[in-house]
Amino acid sequence: TCRSDVDMVGRYMEDRFIVLCPETPGRGAMVLAERIRKKFEGIAIQHQWHTIRVNASIGIAYFPGHGKDIESLIAQADLATEIVADRGGNGVCFAPELSEPPS
Repeated sequence: TCRSDVDMVGRYMEDRFIVLCPETPGRGAMVLAERIRKKFEGIAIQHQWHTIRVNASIGIAYFPGHGKDIESLIAQADLATEIVADRGGNGVCFAPELSEPPS
């Protein structure tokens, strides 16, 4: 789903991953996030007599609207992920816009 020559994917925490898309504007990030979410949504794992459905809660933050350094961008994307999870999960959300431009 990601461009292997430009985008970077890595594990952030036990159950969290980061996708860095340095040449993708916010609208493109939303399209990519929805594409990833739909791929996860289609996964069903069979274990004994149970079917486990998989979904993804995806938060998006972009430079410079959500921060000027990687730490603030990750924190804002993480916040957006929590917003999705609080709404029931399996969705995509932009981080809230900062009230003041990042310094």
